[in-house]
Amino acid sequence: MKTNISLSDKSAMFKKITSMVLINFIGLLLFVAAVASVEAQENPSAPEMEIAGVKLNDEASGKAFLAKYSPRTGENGQPVYYFYNKYATEVLKITGFSMNQPYLIVGAEVYSVGKKYREQHFQINEISSFATESNFFVGVRQSAKSLLFGVAEKTDKEKIVKLKGKPDDVVNNEKREILTYKLNDVEVMHQGKAMKIPRYIAVYEFYKDKLKKISISIKLSNEL
Repeated sequence: MKTNISLSDKSAMFKKITSMVLINFIGLLLFVAAVASVEAQENPSAPEMEIAGVKLNDEASGKAFLAKYSPRTGENGQPVYYFYNKYATEVLKITGFSMNQPYLIVGAEVYSVGKKYREQHFQINEISSFATESNFFVGVRQSAKSLLFGVAEKTDKEKIVKLKGKPDDVVNNEKREILTYKLNDVEVMHQGKAMKIPRYIAVYEFYKDKLKKISISIKLSNEL
């Protein structure tokens, strides 16, 4: 006996099959994303080595950024430079190796500041937000995507952990969370030659789920 299937039944079957295919496809995407996230944490990318284009252990980028500015004398007699971004909502601090080698950068950090912060610093009007090479930045900022969806962009903890792996230390203190990464014998290039940096430290400090401070630093041997 031949069975006739009505148009409405065919439509219902089509919708059911389409829904099943869509659900399976979404499940596959979530699975691939989960696997990629695990792989990223097991095989983290190279450590962050620059902020605003100023690279640790790189005199060329240090000189290009700092040559026209005078440093202050910081801890241990090291040269220290401070800069505001365009809106004076962020401060970039750069530390040189010594007064004799001020452009050999051993530390860089950026942190958010409020309206009550009134320290005297240089200001770089061309830079609206200081960011690392992986585009980690403090606070929030607007972009075409954020304007479209009405949500400001920010660097969240998940992005850092996904790219850099599990931190060596995590400190939770009520609304504050600090992620610390520590590496020994990091291989970098110096004046065209490979060398190992004895110690590298990166610190990411969050307050109420917003990244408020990024600090990267290295310890160099006395002989370069």
